[in-house]
Amino acid sequence: MVLNIYIIFLISKKINYLSNLDSFQIAGGYSSPWSMYYLTYFILALLFALIIIFLLRLKFELKIKFLTAIISVGFTIFAFELFLTISHQKYNIETKIENAKKFGIEFDSRSTLNVLETLNQNKKKVYPNFKPKFFLVEDFYLKEGFQTINNDNIFPLSNISNISTILTNENGYYPIVKTDKYGFTNENNFYNNVDIMIVGDSYAEGYSVKQEDSIHSNLNNAGYNAISLGKGGNGPIVELASLIEYGKPYKPPVVIWIFVHNDFRNLHFELRSNLLTNYLINPNYEQNLINKQNEIDDFLIKYIDSETKELKQNKIVSKFNFLNLDTIIEIIKFSKLRSYVINTLMYLNTDNNYKILDQVLTRANNEVESWGGKLYFVYLPSLQTLNNTSLENVNNNSKINVRDGKSTIQDIHKICAKLNIEVIDFHYEINKMGNYKSIFPMESDGHYNTKGYKLLTETLIKNLK
Repeated sequence: MVLNIYIIFLISKKINYLSNLDSFQIAGGYSSPWSMYYLTYFILALLFALIIIFLLRLKFELKIKFLTAIISVGFTIFAFELFLTISHQKYNIETKIENAKKFGIEFDSRSTLNVLETLNQNKKKVYPNFKPKFFLVEDFYLKEGFQTINNDNIFPLSNISNISTILTNENGYYPIVKTDKYGFTNENNFYNNVDIMIVGDSYAEGYSVKQEDSIHSNLNNAGYNAISLGKGGNGPIVELASLIEYGKPYKPPVVIWIFVHNDFRNLHFELRSNLLTNYLINPNYEQNLINKQNEIDDFLIKYIDSETKELKQNKIVSKFNFLNLDTIIEIIKFSKLRSYVINTLMYLNTDNNYKILDQVLTRANNEVESWGGKLYFVYLPSLQTLNNTSLENVNNNSKINVRDGKSTIQDIHKICAKLNIEVIDFHYEINKMGNYKSIFPMESDGHYNTKGYKLLTETLIKNLK
């Protein structure tokens, strides 16, 4: 009975939590799938409470049978979560090493933390790569940003300024890149008379190649002054915010908006932040981040040092490389299984996805046109998208770029046509190649490699007017 009361208490707390989550309702009255996500947990909790009540009324023998069945189901789910976690970690590193051997590449199998420790032992201060998404997922309590001494909230859209940081290892090595005066991966001198500004996620940031092989560096080598505002994990709202905060002051004549298949998932993490949704619902909203870099740097240095220290403390020496306190906690929380649920809900919300994207692009296009610039929408297909698309559908927009039947470029073409935004679909250029896998790291899933970014840059230059 005590357990039953406790469960009812948890349910009542969840009901109160849901009723106060005003970020479930976003601009234009569209509802976020996070409401469905938490409602699912509420229903499961309620169902479990009813089962407990039902058990209390049964005979002792039947109680034992039901409890045994429940424990068996719970153990099976836990075992499956453990299997997913172990296989994911093991598959990732072992598969990459094997692929590297096939291509004659020596793969650096160290973890990011180990690489950072080695670099910093050599008195070469290198920081982990901060992403705005950290505040929306890993550290949800910071979804409204951090508070300054003036009691203002700041949601940073970039990294620490003028530092060296590290990207992920997909091509056998960890790229070390340098940030500019605003915390993006650019050289400061290219802010003079900006020709092209790129907004987007990890592809726009340059994952995972050397800095000189990124899209913006390739454009700079071609004679343009190009700047990237890209950060890994960005979705449409953070990208809009970046354009408003850092694009507006420089008024670039060309803005390239990078869109990738997973942007809709990132979008719904962003919708949980009231501060970020202000960029959608309030046409005059700005944080004035361009003049607050010192405050951003001070906070992020403390934040990153604290997170790094915690990772080191939680690390457990084991023959299993994946076994640390954070991983154990993630297993207990059924993170892998919950991730599948979240992904399903995000893509079931397709209609709302496009409505919100329409609203984001409308605001972005209005901003760019206000200073006389031109916005280009660039669609980048993943390896999974390319694998699922047959060559016979290359010229058919109703079938092209379908990802598991849940997302299509056709709807994006309609939005951009309505707003008079030119679409550059990289899919067409890729399909002219004999082996499209050659633009991916060791022909496996990931971001583009050096060849891929070079081809993308050539495609952009060919289409820019």
